[in-house]
Amino acid sequence: MWHIGKYITRRRRWALALAATALAAAPAWADPAPTPIPAPEAAAPVKGEVADAPPMAAPQPRPAAPASDAPTGPQPRPKPGEQVNVHGIGVAGSFATGTGLTYRRYFGNTSIQASCLAVITDRGSEALAFVGASVVQYVLIWHTPNSRGLMPSTTAMRITGGAHYYLRKTTSTEWSFSQGLGTPTTTTTRESSVNIGAGLGAEFGGIVAPGFSLSLDLLLVAAIDQQGLSYILPLPQSALVYSW
Repeated sequence: MWHIGKYITRRRRWALALAATALAAAPAWADPAPTPIPAPEAAAPVKGEVADAPPMAAPQPRPAAPASDAPTGPQPRPKPGEQVNVHGIGVAGSFATGTGLTYRRYFGNTSIQASCLAVITDRGSEALAFVGASVVQYVLIWHTPNSRGLMPSTTAMRITGGAHYYLRKTTSTEWSFSQGLGTPTTTTTRESSVNIGAGLGAEFGGIVAPGFSLSLDLLLVAAIDQQGLSYILPLPQSALVYSW
């Protein structure tokens, strides 16, 4: 029995020694992988407490709009009574400010008008010329937007003053006979005068806006010819002008 117990004891020692040698010779990869530690979860907000908002990205600057010279938005319309015309052309008849074709230039509620007319008759033996200029100041303008029919929408009272130059040249030929021979005699007659006048009048139609306008004035006219003062009379004048 003693021998059997001693044998068993030796066998146990050998088994323990082999197990220790096997563990010492085992490679590092044979060790079991460490267990990963989970990340801590975010704590839920307590009731009544507002959770922090995530940070927002910085706003990006907007690209600058290209500069434009064109005006933006609706353009203001001119008020009734404000002058928008610049030029005018038409016909006029006056003993003081000119007769014939007329050109008018506006400077606000003031205008300058020039007229001229030339007539040649009888193959050049008679010629007429009318040249004149005037200044018109509109003193009162009223606008009727609901006008109908032939009534103009704009009416103006105005003051007019100007001067007019008139020239008439006549050439005549007379024959005198002596001993069967004829001798021509040419005679030239020249008449001229300068008329100056001023007065009041009215104009209807396209005064401050593009369109036709008709003016009627009564002027006190003084006529001066080669002999001096010829007459002083109140004389009318009129003009039909298209303005724009």
